[in-house]
Amino acid sequence: MTDPLIEVRSLSLQVGETRLVDDLSFEVCDGESLAVLGPNGAGKTTLLRCLLRVHHRWTGQIRIMGRDLRDLRQRQVARRLAYVPQLEGRHFPFTVRDFVAMSRYPHRDAFGGSTAGDKKAVDRALALADIEALADGPMEILSGGERQEVLIAAALAQEARILLLDEPTAFLDYRHSVRIHEILAAIRAETGTTTVLVTHDLNEALSVATGALALRGGRRVFRGPVAGLLDPAVPAEIFGVGFEVIERGDGAPSILVPGEPPP
Repeated sequence: MTDPLIEVRSLSLQVGETRLVDDLSFEVCDGESLAVLGPNGAGKTTLLRCLLRVHHRWTGQIRIMGRDLRDLRQRQVARRLAYVPQLEGRHFPFTVRDFVAMSRYPHRDAFGGSTAGDKKAVDRALALADIEALADGPMEILSGGERQEVLIAAALAQEARILLLDEPTAFLDYRHSVRIHEILAAIRAETGTTTVLVTHDLNEALSVATGALALRGGRRVFRGPVAGLLDPAVPAEIFGVGFEVIERGDGAPSILVPGEPPP
C-alpha cells in the first residue's frame, strides 16, 4: 500500500474564542475522490485553507506527499496542491488562455518566460476541461458555469497531484452542475488526480466521490466510503435532520431526501 498523499493529525485552529477545527485527523489516499461534507460553519473551507497554508496558526501536523507542510515553500505547495475556489462575481481582464497560463507560475523561474512545456500543459488543461472553444475569448463575457470551468482548467495546468475544490457547483444551474461533474469524472479517469471536494450536498457527494469526510462544529463525525452516507443515521448526525433513502431503478444510485428531525 502506498503512503497517503495527505495526512492530517490532531489539527486544530482557534480564532479568538472560536474553535474552527477541533482535533481533526484523517488521510487521503492516492487517486481517491474525497467529499468533505458538513453544515454551514462546520470547518470545511477552513480545512482547505489550512491545507493551502492560508491559515498559519493551526496546531497539529499536516503532511503533503510525505513532507511536513511547514517545511515546504509556497511554490512547493503549489506544485502539490491546486485549488479551485468558490465561484465569485469578479471579472478578469484576460483571455481564457492567458488566465490559465498564469497558473504555471510554480514551474517557472522568477524571470523566466513561457516555455514549450508551459504551452503543452495549458493546452492539455483546456482539453481536459473541454473549453478549447473558449480559449481565445475574453473572461469578461463568460457565464458563471463557464468561469468555473476555466478555474478548473487553471488548476489543472498547475500539474499538481492533488486538486482541492471548494463547492465548485455552488450558484450554478443544474445543467452546469452536471457539466462540472462530468469534467471532474473525466479528469480522474484520464489523469488519476486525487480530488478533495467541499460540499454540503449529500447527493453530490454520492455522485462524484469515492470517500467522505464529514465535519460538524470543526470535529470529524464520519470518515469512510461514500456509500456509508446511505445509512440514515450518518447524515442525521452530520446535519441534525432526518433523511430518507430513495432507491432508484435501472442501476441509478440511491439519493437522500431530508425528512423529519431525528428524535
